[in-house]
Amino acid sequence: MSAMFLAEMTTGKEAQYWESMTRKLARQVNASWWLEHWLPWLMGAGIVGSTTLLWLRWRAMGSVAIQWFWIALAAAGLVSMLGAWWWARRRFESVDAARVRLEDSLKMKTVLTAAHAGIVPWPAEREIVQWPLRTVWTRPAAVAIFTATMLALAAWVPIPAAALARQRTIEKPAALEDVEKWMDQVRQQDAAEEESVQKVEEKVAELLQRPAENWYEHGTLEAADHLKEQTTDMLRDLARNLTEAERAAAALEAAGQALPKATRDALSDALDSSLQGLKGGGMKPSADLMKQLQGMSAEQLSSSLSPEQMKQMADALSKNRQALEDALNKSPSLNWDDMVSNMPGKGQGDGQGSGPDGSNEGLGKGGVSRGPGTGPVGLKQDPTKIDTTKPEQLQSQIDLERMAPGDLITTTDGKHKTDESYRGPGSSGAAAKPGDGGAAVWQNSLVPTERQTLQRYFKQP
Repeated sequence: MSAMFLAEMTTGKEAQYWESMTRKLARQVNASWWLEHWLPWLMGAGIVGSTTLLWLRWRAMGSVAIQWFWIALAAAGLVSMLGAWWWARRRFESVDAARVRLEDSLKMKTVLTAAHAGIVPWPAEREIVQWPLRTVWTRPAAVAIFTATMLALAAWVPIPAAALARQRTIEKPAALEDVEKWMDQVRQQDAAEEESVQKVEEKVAELLQRPAENWYEHGTLEAADHLKEQTTDMLRDLARNLTEAERAAAALEAAGQALPKATRDALSDALDSSLQGLKGGGMKPSADLMKQLQGMSAEQLSSSLSPEQMKQMADALSKNRQALEDALNKSPSLNWDDMVSNMPGKGQGDGQGSGPDGSNEGLGKGGVSRGPGTGPVGLKQDPTKIDTTKPEQLQSQIDLERMAPGDLITTTDGKHKTDESYRGPGSSGAAAKPGDGGAAVWQNSLVPTERQTLQRYFKQP
């Protein structure tokens, strides 16, 4: 009878009440120990996470990288929670230890332990229980707020450095950009030989291999401008040679043998000169035209080529000229008309006009019947050789240091000694070569330091 009554007391409502209070106390103690170990991990994750987020935004990694960051941060938080639990579990309290703590706080001695063992009945429920522990949420809340605030600031605070880093793009020098666009147009129109285009592009790439911070130094800009001018000259020579060659070939093909021999020879020489300029220029025509021009000479042009072959050459020259004209007209700061202006053509009077059709004024032949106007002064690479600076040595037995202009040097009898191989100025001081309107020549006298500067930025041809 007593055993049955004790079992009923043990499984009654009072037993459930006190057992739930004991488990609640054990959970509170264990949670406190877990928080004690996890809060440092949480603060560290907040500091590292906010720093990483700021770095990702500063580097402008994009939204995908930010999403992966939040996933990694959540995974790190979960791992830290498990690690804190593993580290703190050695200090966890069991339900029996929590029951003893509750008995001590309520001054119940060992009543709850004895009741759990079935020795004595469970005490009655209490309306007011003096709880043995009090959780101070100030520290956990402060750590959580601190971590959340750091992550929020890292996610939303404006970062001017990130925007500046994206905007700080050093553009290529304008001269190099123009040359690149020229070569792209020439390649698209197949207006020049691929090897010639690649050589220009290699020079551009060589300048761009320098650090971007040095692109706008004086030396780099000067080299870029020089390359642009050099490329412009090569394209101008190609345009003029194609135009002159096409004009001469068309004239030979149209008139054929009906032309006088002198006129035909002059056209053949003009065509040969233009073709040699095409083959030897810095910017050569297309590969198809180059194959057709291989081995051509003035004699072959005047005698060996049939009218059909001459027509094929004229068509090939016209096709290449049209491709180059389209490429130049689509290129920035280039124009076909400017390229072929002031070039010899069919003009008025005895002189030759300028322009692709010879409609403008050009250089004359000289004399009273020349064309109207003065010939333009063109800039050439080499001066016109008229032997005006050739030194001549005086032969005399007198003291040359005391000579004065107009002094008699010597008198001789007999036949004059002449140098049969000497070719000096003509009669009355005439020029050895007829002038074509004059030529302006740019001459530089450089000191050693200036030569070193040029050698630093430009290669020897």
